[in-house]
Amino acid sequence: MSRMMFLTFFGEYRGDLEKAHAPADAHAPAGASGHADGHGHAGIHESPWSMLGPLFALAFGSIVVGYLHVPQFIQPAIRVEAPEGHHGWLPFVATGVALLGLFAAYQLYVAAPQKQRELSHSLAGVRRPLEAKYFFDDVYGAFVSRVVIPGSRELLWKRVDAGVIDGFVNASGRFTDGASRAVRLVQLGFVRGYALVMLGGAVALLGYLLWRH
Repeated sequence: MSRMMFLTFFGEYRGDLEKAHAPADAHAPAGASGHADGHGHAGIHESPWSMLGPLFALAFGSIVVGYLHVPQFIQPAIRVEAPEGHHGWLPFVATGVALLGLFAAYQLYVAAPQKQRELSHSLAGVRRPLEAKYFFDDVYGAFVSRVVIPGSRELLWKRVDAGVIDGFVNASGRFTDGASRAVRLVQLGFVRGYALVMLGGAVALLGYLLWRH
């Protein structure tokens, strides 16, 4: 965190944002007013209070939350005995380690950045796996591209999606189409056709009753 802070807010400006964008007045059309302060389309400026306010609230909470006895406060609700507190010397050790890291980052990235470059060159064997995050992303990407994607294409797409899901949908569509073709033979829309069907049904029912007797 100290390295990020020092590289961002200390030392010479190393970006090209201001160089890539001329002042607004230089390329604004005649009669048009540029951005305020003339810092171009993407000038660097402080964040608005809509962003600073939540950051201050989070920072304040991070400072004071350690003084709240949270385990003892929630113990009656969860009915679990709160653990014993840490040793009294532990906060001082943790603070000392943080200050040591702050001092080391200042020395490497502000006071003597050439030492950081020399140290990075001498520890290249350690630096590479750390910068590559222990090559986890490379292994994960290779596994996904060679195992997950081909397997999902063959199993999930061709068999489950195209075979089962699309097969069920298409089969229901074919069943509905076949049933509608059969039913529409008696749904002519003509009254005489309905009367003929009713007459035929009555004759068939009467003939069945006469045959039974």
